[in-house]
Amino acid sequence: MNICIAIYILCHFAGTGYAKTDIEKNTTLGEIVGRVRNVSGHVEEYLGIPYAAPPVGELRWKAPAPYPSWSATGEIWNATYPRSHCPQANSSGDVTGDEDCLYLNVYVPRTPELELYPVMIFIHPGSFQSDAGSAYDGTLLSDHRGVIIVTFNYRLGALGFLNTGDIHATGNYGLLDQKALLEWVQDNIENFRGDPDRVTIFGAAAGAVSALVHAISPQTQNGRKLFHRVISQSGSPFSWWGFQTKPEYYATKIISEAGCTNLSMQSAMECMRTMEADDLVKYQLEVRDTEDFPFVATVDGSYITDIPDVMVTDIDLVSNLQGRYEYLIGVNDFESAWDYPFIKDVEDKEGFTKFLRVRLREHFKDYKKVADIVSVNYIDPVNPPSTALEWKYLSFNASRDWTFLAPSLNMTRLVSSTGDGFNSTAYFYLFAHEPSQALVDAGIAFPSNDIVDGATHKDEIAYVFGVPFTLEGATDLDRRISTQVMTRWTNFAKNGNPSREGDAEVTWPEFNWETQKFLQFGGEAVTENVTTRVGAHLQSSEVVFWTRELELFGEGKGFDDSAWTTINSSDTTTSPNNIGEPQVTEGSCVCTAIGTGIGLSLTPEQADVAIYILFSVSLILATTLLIAMLRWCFCSSEKSKNGDLSVKNHYASVGTVVSMERYNSVTLQGHHSKSGPVTGI
Repeated sequence: MNICIAIYILCHFAGTGYAKTDIEKNTTLGEIVGRVRNVSGHVEEYLGIPYAAPPVGELRWKAPAPYPSWSATGEIWNATYPRSHCPQANSSGDVTGDEDCLYLNVYVPRTPELELYPVMIFIHPGSFQSDAGSAYDGTLLSDHRGVIIVTFNYRLGALGFLNTGDIHATGNYGLLDQKALLEWVQDNIENFRGDPDRVTIFGAAAGAVSALVHAISPQTQNGRKLFHRVISQSGSPFSWWGFQTKPEYYATKIISEAGCTNLSMQSAMECMRTMEADDLVKYQLEVRDTEDFPFVATVDGSYITDIPDVMVTDIDLVSNLQGRYEYLIGVNDFESAWDYPFIKDVEDKEGFTKFLRVRLREHFKDYKKVADIVSVNYIDPVNPPSTALEWKYLSFNASRDWTFLAPSLNMTRLVSSTGDGFNSTAYFYLFAHEPSQALVDAGIAFPSNDIVDGATHKDEIAYVFGVPFTLEGATDLDRRISTQVMTRWTNFAKNGNPSREGDAEVTWPEFNWETQKFLQFGGEAVTENVTTRVGAHLQSSEVVFWTRELELFGEGKGFDDSAWTTINSSDTTTSPNNIGEPQVTEGSCVCTAIGTGIGLSLTPEQADVAIYILFSVSLILATTLLIAMLRWCFCSSEKSKNGDLSVKNHYASVGTVVSMERYNSVTLQGHHSKSGPVTGI
């Protein structure tokens, strides 16, 4: 069962009920009526409130339009039940939902307090293709922690993100829906006793990408401040799966699937607007056969002005974002558990390399060379993995680092740094708690096995919303972890500090460039008294490798082999359970670059080593160049006799330094090329 639907069912039907009291509220559009729900206290629920007009007919592939007011009619909007989710395909390929789907839900704690409550707006996950706001019940989080929770739907798939590369469909309609929701909250939330000056947006996966896109979009920098804090759970605009750089290609494909070909783009889009939404979702599935993420965030020239890693180098944008928001960002330790079918047969270096080639093939033209580079950085030549299980762990780690950890830490480095960064308060976390069997049986968590023994992608969501307190069979540890997560998230929403004195086990330190400290939930952090611990330098060398050496954005950037070195090491990634340990140890792998790429910094000790090595390499290269020039001078006569002589560049070891000249011109493809369709995760 889909994790989101499972949470919805569990939270709605596990031991809660409704009082007879109806509650009326005013909104800018008119009066609404909600209901009071009994939990441990009372929570007011307002479900299915419209925040934008139905995006149908001529409004399909248009920015959201205002919903017509009903205030003059004297009618009262029935906000006692959720409305339809947006059109999407379920796991069987059946299409569900309705285009009339732009509705929100508000959960308000019912207490005698007179002060305004902080507001938390949840942006649902689902790869920008599926899910719904109503699948996430905010009742427990609102009641237990004294905050207002807002959930909502936004347009998905091709209906939400089709971009033809011109004025006929500019894409990002789902993101514009989200912005309209943020504006609705600013206009109305005070009527629900919410504080418009304490608004936190939080999301998981695609919702996390969305939240951070809003933070860097120039369209949220002008005028009133729509939100004040950001929580990103397993997603970043720097994630390769969250951003599409060739949307025109996939727009052409779905137009072809719909039979609207041999027309001008204007006529083609008019043809597409006559299609039933269900049919468009089915055509979208045909496109997804060749690409898992064809319809996601793209450059539209307005909300997203360039690929994200270029956007964040804009001087004016960086200036505007100085200290503007506060951030809480993190990942789970087994994010890439979905790679299990590819990893289960990995038993040795050959299997590891094969796995890398399979996963990298659709993203790099010279994927075999890239896989070799990854192997050099992840396999300790002195003490390589010695068992099949260790090779499997290494495979999971490499996939997780590339797909989730590096992009998320990269963003955290950016927002927390001075100089070229946003100079903002930031916190980072690692969620490592393995859900109990009760959550697995309920379809909420990924089944554990002999390899996967931690938190997989989106496992943390159930703990954010307090599901262990409603689920029969959930363990005491599940509830302890959930208490800590709910406490930290809401403390952050209330005052920007997740470690408010008196209700946190340990102090969560701010993230900064030098210490790179983070808070771990679960895993080896658990003792009889605590479920969290502070760690530092989370996979630091591997993160630098991915973010600075294999930049995942920008057509043709590729691999800069002229500016990096590798120090062989004893790798500490044989088990995900080790990733919270400091990575700065004797002989640790240091992969760094000279250039403008964004990555984690090195410690002073690492920097000294790197400078020494670069100096040594430069001296060797200068000597080699001098010898080559002398050979050219003395051998010019031979050259004229025998034709042009070329020297083959083989990589050679100099002590522990490996020159990577054999990896010249590794060029990105997939999301960043025009070579054709790709497949993703």
